Amino acid sequence: MSLTVKINAEFCAGSGQCVAAAPRGFKLDANDLAIVLEPAGSLPRDALIRIAKACPTLAISLFDGDEEIDPFVGDEYSD
Repeated sequence: MSLTVKINAEFCAGSGQCVAAAPRGFKLDANDLAIVLEPAGSLPRDALIRIAKACPTLAISLFDGDEEIDPFVGDEYSD
């Protein structure tokens, strides 16, 4: 099952780390803020969790159905 990926534009600093990690899933808009592209949700779950964890402002949220995923919880995703 694919995840739903959202970016909080109020938190996004436009660092582009998500774009660098997954250019088919994210891009920077005209204001240099990240936006989610449709294929993002179909990226591997572990990759999306790494991308969300790497966001310097924690602007990326992941959802499995209605449940928000905390990228910092769960041994299988620990660094």
